[in-house]
Amino acid sequence: MKGILKFLGQLLFVLVLFAILFTYAMFQGGFVSWFLFYALMPVLLYYAGLLFTPIHKWRIERQLSQSTLNTGGRMTMTVRMHRRFAFPLYYMVVEEQVPESLIKRDSPQMRYQIFDGVNTANTRPSVKRMIHPWFKKEIECTFSLPEMPRGAHELTTIRVTTGDIFGFIKKEHVFSVYDEIVVEPATRRVRLLEQRKSFAQGNMVASGTSLKQTNVVTGVREYMPGDKFSWIDWKQTARKNDIMTKEFEQEQSTETMIVMDASCPINLNPAAFEATVEVALSLMKVLRHSALQVGFMSIGEDVRHFPFYHDAEKADAIGQHLTRVQPTGEASFADVLRQQIERNYTGHVTIVITSYVDEMLGDTLRRMKQRGKRVTLIYVQASRLIYETDRVLLNQLQREGLIVNQLTEKELIKPMIEVRT
Repeated sequence: MKGILKFLGQLLFVLVLFAILFTYAMFQGGFVSWFLFYALMPVLLYYAGLLFTPIHKWRIERQLSQSTLNTGGRMTMTVRMHRRFAFPLYYMVVEEQVPESLIKRDSPQMRYQIFDGVNTANTRPSVKRMIHPWFKKEIECTFSLPEMPRGAHELTTIRVTTGDIFGFIKKEHVFSVYDEIVVEPATRRVRLLEQRKSFAQGNMVASGTSLKQTNVVTGVREYMPGDKFSWIDWKQTARKNDIMTKEFEQEQSTETMIVMDASCPINLNPAAFEATVEVALSLMKVLRHSALQVGFMSIGEDVRHFPFYHDAEKADAIGQHLTRVQPTGEASFADVLRQQIERNYTGHVTIVITSYVDEMLGDTLRRMKQRGKRVTLIYVQASRLIYETDRVLLNQLQREGLIVNQLTEKELIKPMIEVRT
């Protein structure tokens, strides 16, 4: 209804302008008045033609340089417009209606320079271009979106605006063009410093990523990504015409559960949450390449539980979840963690990744350790936002035998992250 009233108003403007000029020429007479009338007639005809130009019938398509990229990458999109009749247009404004999830920008290289809060200037300006198509039937313009944030972003509409040079006539239409951009979390190089028990020498600290003992061969199985070259059984491979690897008696459990805090506390640091996602994904990939049985759980408004796996399909499902997960939920992370661990998990190693610690979480971690689990806490937060009460709690947990890692901007800015597990 609003569009119809706007069209009628602009049409009335053209008719009234024509009537005024014609009336002036009729009553005034003479060369000057009629010259003015005929001189402005092309302008009036252009206004009328522009007014009746059906821009809603134009065909518009969007082409993306890539549909999947990593956090902080640059996306280039090209909007192409096709029209049947090349009516002359002085200007055209093409605006990409970006979703709210794309308003912010994120770059792993720049994030840790502003790690203690949200950069108010780190917002994306409106994505629009002004072009001068004139008589072109094929029109295109290119947009560039740098520093893409993590997530699945849906592009649904493109707004096209045009008009005359003086601004008397203005036409606008919103086209529905759907595309999805998937921005996956960036991954970091992670070095695991493993604290484990040696069967011959007591406690020791080992630098590496393999927790599998390879002393006793118990059988063979098909090759899986992450298996070492030395594990290949060449006789069975030649016999079955498929790569077979040796299975070994495991002297300790290799089941590892990664638990990520996806809740939304009042004082949430968005940059720290993004870092927890990157650390979780990077750690999961390192453990998977070590041929370990890795499970994953994220606790927010909804609890997503991925059982222990050692295949690429389940790893992709976890990666897709980490691409889309956002901090949600008002329930206590520590309380839900305690319930989920007691209900769903009996593994040996638990790695908890969070950007928020309190006494309730400390009690939950102590209860997990009392049940015989090896518990590792990875606390990701800006150094300025780690308060004295947090430091006291973390030091106390470490004295009680839990493995505590503090990752601040000082550690995260390095090319490789070191994590004790």
